[in-house]
Amino acid sequence: MASWEYAFSMGFGRDGAHDHPLLAETRARTEQLLERHRNLKARLAEHDL
Repeated sequence: MASWEYAFSMGFGRDGAHDHPLLAETRARTEQLLERHRNLKARLAEHDL
């Protein structure tokens, strides 16, 4: 989430290359990382950490 690609993709407005294929890949990777984060957080919660 703290990658240059993510920051770059968030900097565009209405259309200005917003649908570029690399940005779609970045959004997909971000979603994967968020899902991993949620899963790890849930696992830690099971152990009251």
